[in-house]
Amino acid sequence: MFKTSWFYGWNVIAITLLFQSLTVGIHYYCFTLWVIPWSAEFGAVRGDIMLAITASQVLSGAISPLAGRALDRMPNHWLVCGGALTYAFGLLLIAAANAVWQIVAIYMLVLPLGLVLTGAMAAQTLATRWFTRDRGLAIASSTLGTSVGGFTLPPIAAGLLALVGWRLTFVILAVVTAVLITPVAWTVLKRKPPEEEALEDQLAALPRAPSQNMGEVLRDPNFRILVLGFLPMAAAFSALQMNMGAYAHDTGLTQQQAALLVSLLSVCMLVGKVFFGKLTDNIDHRHLYWGVAGGMVLAILVLSLSSSYAGLAAGNAILGLAYAGYLPLVGAIVASRFGSRSFGQAMGLSTTFLSLGSVGSFIAGWLRDNSGTYSVAFLAFLLAIVPAAVLMRKLSAPIERGEL
Repeated sequence: MFKTSWFYGWNVIAITLLFQSLTVGIHYYCFTLWVIPWSAEFGAVRGDIMLAITASQVLSGAISPLAGRALDRMPNHWLVCGGALTYAFGLLLIAAANAVWQIVAIYMLVLPLGLVLTGAMAAQTLATRWFTRDRGLAIASSTLGTSVGGFTLPPIAAGLLALVGWRLTFVILAVVTAVLITPVAWTVLKRKPPEEEALEDQLAALPRAPSQNMGEVLRDPNFRILVLGFLPMAAAFSALQMNMGAYAHDTGLTQQQAALLVSLLSVCMLVGKVFFGKLTDNIDHRHLYWGVAGGMVLAILVLSLSSSYAGLAAGNAILGLAYAGYLPLVGAIVASRFGSRSFGQAMGLSTTFLSLGSVGSFIAGWLRDNSGTYSVAFLAFLLAIVPAAVLMRKLSAPIERGEL
C-alpha cells in the first residue's frame, strides 16, 4: 500500500492560516480604514472611534484564559466554527449600526468571542498540540495567517469602501467569513492529534508533566517577565497600526495609499515570521527579543520623522520586519516554559495581560485629538520599550518537557 510522508499537522496549519487571515485581517488590519468614514458619518472624534478596537482587545484578553482552557479540552472544530459564525454575525450587526456607541458595543460584546476562537491563540494552540519537532517553526507558520490577511484584505476593503460604502462592505466580509471558514475547518479539525504521531521517539521515555493551573502560571517568574517585556511593544504596535490610516490622512495620503501601507506592513511581517519561527528553535529567546525591541525603536523613529509616502513606507517595512517576531516569540517562550499540555492556559493568561496594550491605540488617538500631532505618543511608546528590554535579561532558560 502506498504510504505518504505528509504529516496531517500541516493541514491543520493551513486551516489556521485561513481563519486568521479573515478574522484577524478584518478586525485589526482593516480597522484603520473605517476611522475616516465613521468619523464623517457619525461626527465622532478619533479617540471615540479608537474605543471600539481598544474595548475589543481588552475584552478579547479577558476571555482568553477561558478560551484557552476550552481549546485544551474541547473539540476544536466546534470552537473554531462557532467562533467564525459569531464573528460574521458581529460584522452584520456593525453594518446596521446607527451610532458610534453601537459599533463600540458590538466590538466589545460580540466580536471578541469570535476573534479569540479564530485568532492567533487558537492557531498556536493547534500548532503546539500537533508538533513537537520544529515546534517553533510550526508556531510561527500558524501565525502567518494574520499577515496574509493584513496583506490581502486592506486593499480589497478599500476598494469595496470606494465602490459600495462601508455598510455593504461589512455585509460582504461577513458572508465571506462564514462561507469560507466553517465547512473547511469543520472537516479538517475533526481529527485529533494522535499521541503516537505527536510524541517524538527521543521523548517517549520521559514522564509526562502535569498541566499547570491558573495560579501556578501566574506565580511563575517567567510569566511576569513575558508580560512586562512584551506589553510596551504591544501598546506601541497597536498605536501605530490602528492609527496608520488617520496618520496617513494627516500627511495628505489617500485611503488606497493607506491600505497599501498596511499591506506593506503585513508582507514584511509575513517574511519576518518565517525567519523568526526557525530562529526560536535554535537561538536564545532573549537575544531574539532584543532584536525585535531594537527594530521597534528604529521603526518608531522613522515613522515619527516622516511626512511622505516613501518615509511612511520605510517605517512600516521596518515595523513589520521587527514586530514579526512578536507572536512566534511569545508562543515559543510559552511552549518552552509551560509545555504543550498547559499551553492554552498559559497563552490565554498572557493574552489577557498583553491585550491591555490595545490601550495604545486609544492613547495615540486621544493625544492626536488634543495636541494635533502623534509625535508625543510615538515618543512615549519608544521610551517604554527600554526598561522592558532590560527586564528580559531575567528570563530563564527553556525547560525540556517530555509531553504532548
